Amino acid sequence: MADEPRVEGAGAPAAAKPSKPAKPSKPAKPAGKGAKAKPSAAGGAARGGNGRLTLTLSEHPRAVRGIARAKAWGALVGFLLGGYLALPTETLPGAGLRAIAAGAVCYLAAWGASVFLWRRLIVAELRDAQQELITARLGSTERSGEPAPPAPSTARSGLSSLAPR
Repeated sequence: MADEPRVEGAGAPAAAKPSKPAKPSKPAKPAGKGAKAKPSAAGGAARGGNGRLTLTLSEHPRAVRGIARAKAWGALVGFLLGGYLALPTETLPGAGLRAIAAGAVCYLAAWGASVFLWRRLIVAELRDAQQELITARLGSTERSGEPAPPAPSTARSGLSSLAPR
């Protein structure tokens, strides 16, 4: 477990995230040539409160779109299925309420399932990228004739700080 990258879920409560120390206020700089982008917006990873590299689902563009798509389809399917199954047994307003309730339940179920899936997909992507870097590094040292350095473990490469708790 300590070797696995840590990926924070989308929509995590604000209380669960580490708080940042208060900084003295600086005068606002106008956006333009000198404006710098936040590292989390550019690369999808940011330094947490303890200095470790963290990756959140809300900063991964494909994960955000995939989770939103799953929530939408889940709610739509739940609404239609709940309405269809409730129509023969209820009045139209009663069936509508049951359809809305079924849509809300399926929305939450789809959200949870998609966050679970995307956490694992991102961890797999990180592992594949790490393996490609190690392979490229070993390949370049073999061509140069130098002895190959030992392959870094995930603890030295920084991925251990992304492991789930």
